[in-house]
Amino acid sequence: MTETDLSRYNTIIMPDGSYGDLNEEFATVLKDWMGSDRVLITMERAGSWAAKNGLAKITTRKVTDPDSSITQRPYEKAYRDRSGRVLGGSIYMAEGDLTHPLLFGMQREEVPVFRTGTLLYEPADNVYATPLRYTEAPLVSGYSPRGFAESAAGSAAVLVSGVNGGRTIAFASNPNFRGFWYGGNRLFMNAIMFGSTISGAAVE
Repeated sequence: MTETDLSRYNTIIMPDGSYGDLNEEFATVLKDWMGSDRVLITMERAGSWAAKNGLAKITTRKVTDPDSSITQRPYEKAYRDRSGRVLGGSIYMAEGDLTHPLLFGMQREEVPVFRTGTLLYEPADNVYATPLRYTEAPLVSGYSPRGFAESAAGSAAVLVSGVNGGRTIAFASNPNFRGFWYGGNRLFMNAIMFGSTISGAAVE
């Protein structure tokens, strides 16, 4: 991977994954690639990898465990309990900044998004760098693990940070999940088309 010529590209997309096989040398190559017209788009755990390797500024939010006080459960309940903590796909409501390039062409501040996984991001310290965040009562439809919606309230659905003049746009959940939720598709396409236009004053 470190021998690949990245200069041909202005946008790199990293879907969800652990990226444990990518070493510090590759992270250095990405940092060198980043520049004023370069955009790195990450989804879910890819954002955590980028933050760990100095390519994004992301703080993960701890999810409250409503069962933390339980000291004993029957063995036969273990599989069911573990399965109940999985968020396979639900509709969550987020609130967006319509003046932000990532929401170009959208007409309503309330943006229903398809949410998978339980990874959460804290909003950016920079007040302009969280263009989309989950509302205070975000669950709209579908199953959600007990207590997760409360933990997700107010967290960042999208964060914008930067390094070496480039932009890293981190989606907390996959905006293109199985290609059927069009609101997320619009956000993703805007990230590709307009990500490099985001002001340096509006990145974390």
